[in-house]
Amino acid sequence: MTSPPIPFEPDPTLDEAKARFDLAVLAGPYVAGESPRPGEQRQHVFDFEEGLRLIVSRDTRTNPRNRRVSAEGIAVSASLDTDETRALYEEVKTAVEANQYPGVPAGNVATALLSKAAQTRFVELSGYGGKVKPTQISPSGVVHFWITSGNWSKHR
Repeated sequence: MTSPPIPFEPDPTLDEAKARFDLAVLAGPYVAGESPRPGEQRQHVFDFEEGLRLIVSRDTRTNPRNRRVSAEGIAVSASLDTDETRALYEEVKTAVEANQYPGVPAGNVATALLSKAAQTRFVELSGYGGKVKPTQISPSGVVHFWITSGNWSKHR
């Protein structure tokens, strides 16, 4: 059973969000299919005034053949609040309407801008010094990042 969505509520300051961050990555690890999912728990949800939402958790990945854990790391999912008063929403809308990226589909423009904002905010929030690159983009436009435990330890 899925919990109701967590309301979009930015932390008053970045320092307050940072103080919650370690709790998010120390909890777990989350195993796919278990409930509640990280996005259903406020401790894993980080909202920013510009309209960006990050869901951060320590996760495991399993081998689909034998269901054994194949990797552990930090999972980050980034989405855009569709409130038109949010700066990131406005940036995406303006870029698409002004055709700032000729020939690039609107969805790709939105994903690129969301990905860039998510990478910047994740580094600010976590202090992570390694590379943060998208590993998957869901059909709904959510951008996913994965940082292995080894890279996390090495760059934090």
